[in-house]
Amino acid sequence: MGGGIGDLDPKVVGQADDPDPDKISQVGEVAEPLIEGKFRRRCSTSEACRAIHDRVAFQPAGSSGTGLRQLGRDGFEGPTPGHGQANGQGDENGLDGDEEDHDPVHAQSIAQRRPRQQLSAQARARYPVRVVWTVPVLAMASPNGLEDALRLRLIPREERFFDLFAEDAANVLGASRLLEAMLRSFDVLDRRAGEIRDAEHRGDELSHEIGHRLEATFVTPFDREDIHALISGLDDILDLIEEVADTFVLYRIEAPTPVAIQQASIVVRQCEQLHEALTHLRGFRGLEKYWIEVHRLENEGDQLARRAIAGLFSGGGDVLEVVKWKDVYALLEATIDKCEDVANVIERITIKHA
Repeated sequence: MGGGIGDLDPKVVGQADDPDPDKISQVGEVAEPLIEGKFRRRCSTSEACRAIHDRVAFQPAGSSGTGLRQLGRDGFEGPTPGHGQANGQGDENGLDGDEEDHDPVHAQSIAQRRPRQQLSAQARARYPVRVVWTVPVLAMASPNGLEDALRLRLIPREERFFDLFAEDAANVLGASRLLEAMLRSFDVLDRRAGEIRDAEHRGDELSHEIGHRLEATFVTPFDREDIHALISGLDDILDLIEEVADTFVLYRIEAPTPVAIQQASIVVRQCEQLHEALTHLRGFRGLEKYWIEVHRLENEGDQLARRAIAGLFSGGGDVLEVVKWKDVYALLEATIDKCEDVANVIERITIKHA
């Protein structure tokens, strides 16, 4: 070597008293814990699962296998100073004696085996065996084996959102039924409109609670923008229902038309489908039938509103009455359309998690 330093003496690099000198090559096994990143993704094929299982095969206590188990027992240290530097001796070039000195530079091997209890805190934190052991153990305990174990989340998601979505949808459904009952009985309008207003205020409280939880939650059950779109859509349905009830009171309408009652009934049936969908949203499966029915009802509502508005302008009735009912039909049609918008959000969420 240049500078007069002699070649490494292999007899000294792997001394007989060095603990397991043949284990030096195992430094390359430090990269094995990187396989943990694979645990966060679900196996796409059974062959992939078997490959990962072979990679992190469970080794019972007392076995002589190496790999992650061996890495958990062994510790690694960097090179130690040569014996010529241990006491601060040697010239400025780090040589003991003349330029022809061929004394070995490395007195100890690069990697040394140590009991785990003697490792530094930094080394134990860097190679956490418990995390590595978790997947094979869970794979043995799980009914479906390793595939279920790989689907476990390292960071738990906030599941309370699903309960709040179902509660919000139930509140919207209750408000829609109040509106239908108001139009069918058409008595004590102020009191019935007040009940609908209370339901709308309750919806605002639920929306605020979900919004605050969304701000404070690190891992949400699905995308934040979808959660925001969902609660905003439900709140818009409540606002429109309240506006329809107030319009009947403010416009001093004497009696509802059959078309208005039919539209209110469509809103109720749509809200029932939305409530069922959000109640079963947690699994992201089997929800297609709900949004398909909401779309069908929206098409039915479109045809109903168009015929009703066309009839207003073909009968030659009072202009004031035409304006009133046109607004009422338009508000009820907007409520039906908003229910379809929420169904579209549910469909988008389901497709993303299919």
